[in-house]
Amino acid sequence: MIYSEANCVPIFCDIDNDGDLDFFTGQSLGTITFYENTGTANNFILTFRSDIWQNLLIISPALNNRHGANSLEFVDIDNDNDYDLFWGDLFSKGIYFIRNDGTASEPNVVIADSIYPRNSPYSSLGYNSTRFTDIDNDGDMDMFISVLYLSQNDNNFTFYRNDGSAGNPVFNRVTDNFLLSVDAGGSSNPFFEDLDNDGDKDLVIGSDYSRLAYYKNTGTVSAPAFT
Repeated sequence: MIYSEANCVPIFCDIDNDGDLDFFTGQSLGTITFYENTGTANNFILTFRSDIWQNLLIISPALNNRHGANSLEFVDIDNDNDYDLFWGDLFSKGIYFIRNDGTASEPNVVIADSIYPRNSPYSSLGYNSTRFTDIDNDGDMDMFISVLYLSQNDNNFTFYRNDGSAGNPVFNRVTDNFLLSVDAGGSSNPFFEDLDNDGDKDLVIGSDYSRLAYYKNTGTVSAPAFT
């Protein structure tokens, strides 16, 4: 049986570079549980490996050293061919950047920053979820942040454009309301994917409505417009 806490946002990632997806899920203790896929890319066998992956422990000093539910996102943000980790914690107003100083097959992660991005730090009521995609097709990853904290019902879909490069990102805040006149429900979490195979990224948002909202990209690869 695979156990994932109800309020944590898990993620799949090929963290050992063996061609299949492994499974990560957070705990309100401030740690990560790791299941290795010992099967194949098409036939998952998720084998428990650790409930304190890489000895990570996230405790927010901003709110009396508390820890809680978390949202995870793996991305190669520095273009060095291994996965780094971004972590949003229930009791943290910002984002943790956890850099992978290891390799694609043997990760070695360190907490690089608890204020991210440094040039324009993000802050909310708490419980931030990051997602990365090259939304403007310029060869580097841009950053989107949604706020899962239920009390923040506006200014909660932030877009940071990467004005740096794939290996040296410089994130500049463009808007706190990437989509206007959209109510997808509380605890909203976005995901970008080319669902209709037309070469641009569409948007899916899951929420506490217990449904998925689908927004088709009716714009272009470099100038998206969501309907």
